[in-house]
Amino acid sequence: MNKINIQQTGGFPLETDTLNAMQNAYDIFNSLGNIIAPLAIIKGCEILGNSVANGVVYINGEVVEFRGGQAGATVIIREETQNKNFENGENKLVYRTRYATFGSSVQTTNYPWSDFHRPKTLQQLEAEKAEKATLDNIVTRVKKLEVFARPFSSGFGAVLFLRPAAEIPEGWEEVTDLRGRMPIGQNPDDANLSSVLENFLGGSKTKQIYKSNLPAEGIGYKDAYYIENATTGGLDGTIYVGENKFGSNRSDNDNNRLFYRNATTDNLGNGVELDVMNPYRIVIFIKPKQ
Repeated sequence: MNKINIQQTGGFPLETDTLNAMQNAYDIFNSLGNIIAPLAIIKGCEILGNSVANGVVYINGEVVEFRGGQAGATVIIREETQNKNFENGENKLVYRTRYATFGSSVQTTNYPWSDFHRPKTLQQLEAEKAEKATLDNIVTRVKKLEVFARPFSSGFGAVLFLRPAAEIPEGWEEVTDLRGRMPIGQNPDDANLSSVLENFLGGSKTKQIYKSNLPAEGIGYKDAYYIENATTGGLDGTIYVGENKFGSNRSDNDNNRLFYRNATTDNLGNGVELDVMNPYRIVIFIKPKQ
């Protein structure tokens, strides 16, 4: 910034050119308004109902006083002048007081009041920066939640609900395909479990057991093939059945056939289907409505 060295001895020459230099020196401050905007509110101008308070504004390179009043659509710059008598007796224009106020004129530029920009303080900017950081963090978290919720928002995901159907939350509905069923993971390598779009229901709560389901093992039992009065000599042993029983008495030794008849045991059970239900807790599967 230009400066004038006034503090000197010897009689400082306070002439009009000195005063003009001073005026030019502080005129540079007008350019600071460009930091904000071509039309800006530097100070004051608070809106009070339908009125606007006094303040200072910047209009296209010039900082001027703003005289408030009833709010209007446009702002104009007015100029008040004042003459002074000179030493030679002439009366000349000396002071020009320029200020902005609401109004309109065909002789000067009309500036829309809505175009005036009110700058934010550093404190406000810092607060907004912190708010933006918080907002950015929230946006990031929401995007993650959207990814997690996408199966449900599409209507093709389901969750467990542990209350009666009458208490299903608004916007949700029961997945009726899962009534009385448990889900099982898809297996593309298993023909019975390969698709989630067709033939996707199967299984039963009970299972009928058939001969083919029994283990490939025989049931051993002691088969009496003749009776004799002896304590030894059986193929695998002897069974005591009591005294004075009729038998072959070893009366002959030319036998080569063993008489037998086909027989089956009594039924092993009653044919009741096997319950294959695991321990369970009844729930309702629900999904968001489409």
